[in-house]
Amino acid sequence: MSIEIRSIEASEVAAFRGCMASAFGVEPNRADDADTSLRSFFDLARSYAAFDGGRIVATSGSFSLDMAVPGNRTIPVAGLTMVGVLPSHRRRGVLSAMMRAHFDDVDRTGESISALWASEAVIYGRFGYGHAAPARRFTLDTARARTELSRPCDQLELADVDEARRRLPAVFDRARSLRPGTFARRHGWWDVRHFRDQRREPDAPRRRYLIARRGTDDVGFAAYRQRLEWDDNGRPNGTLDLIELVAVDGAAEASLWHHLLSFDLYKQVKWWNAPSDSVLPHILRDPRELKVDVIEGIWLRLCDVPTALAARGYGADGSVSFRVHHRGDSASYRLDVADGQATCAPCAAASEPELELELPVLSALYFGAVAPQTLANAGRIRGSRNAVERAGRLLANPGLAAWCPEIF
Repeated sequence: MSIEIRSIEASEVAAFRGCMASAFGVEPNRADDADTSLRSFFDLARSYAAFDGGRIVATSGSFSLDMAVPGNRTIPVAGLTMVGVLPSHRRRGVLSAMMRAHFDDVDRTGESISALWASEAVIYGRFGYGHAAPARRFTLDTARARTELSRPCDQLELADVDEARRRLPAVFDRARSLRPGTFARRHGWWDVRHFRDQRREPDAPRRRYLIARRGTDDVGFAAYRQRLEWDDNGRPNGTLDLIELVAVDGAAEASLWHHLLSFDLYKQVKWWNAPSDSVLPHILRDPRELKVDVIEGIWLRLCDVPTALAARGYGADGSVSFRVHHRGDSASYRLDVADGQATCAPCAAASEPELELELPVLSALYFGAVAPQTLANAGRIRGSRNAVERAGRLLANPGLAAWCPEIF
């Protein structure tokens, strides 16, 4: 039986959600307004479903994201999401067909980059994606943790959900352009994903919001949940789960941490997705109290190599030529940077590029989170030491470390 791949209609949202949940082995959102909520922040025209005999057997879609890239710039990026194939239809080419539909969609919209969070790390390299923005998982025992701040704390205020609605988006917008990988949140996104969590997760503790204020300006916020528990001896053993911490500078982040580590009854703080350059390890009196695990973060695929490389900013001038390979095809380019502005164009067919690499490797380099020298040492880039070093100077991220603050 042939498989049809197309966008879904409004009447098919429930079936789409049900298929996606089944593919991941979880229960779909049972809220009465779940279908309406999805439509409020997701463009159905950018959804794709695989139909077998009229039944949805696989799902995917694209968010239209305005994402920060190195150089304090923002570009349109396709956020691949909700990718799932029912077990009954795996190993039949359905995922490959869905990916082709996604890339065709990206070509039509003119986006030069596709980004995703991978449920399984081994899947997406074959489609050209590279691991581009690693993050950290923090676990901290607050009974022994003490902070040492070199400057006064910002003023801190607890906010209810209505006040958070009014104040958090402005702080986020101020901070997001400074960090590659962070994307703008439209109104529907804020409403459904950040301020209505009790409908999405009715059994979870309520979100709480802490805002850092400096003078008349809001400079940071933290969203978190508190889970109060007691050990076998009746002693408090609660956990504070940090959902998100966003700050316009290190001083605001330090102020928020100072408060979050001071809660009575809560002996542990966890944050599953922290930026790799968080100030937390550097403001602890004893950094060994902090357990740090490296997590993947987001993956990127450069769909239009010249446009993507010309769109980001650069901290050094120079040039390098390279050949990119992907699934039997190859293309050569030359990157030239002058005064921080780049041009990238195909090389003449007869020219010999200085570097050779696969598309996932080039994609992994885009945010500057991994150095070309590191990947050359791993055998993932081939070329002269001089060319690798030049590429490293060009592609280094001159600003804050790349980080995507939430799964999409």
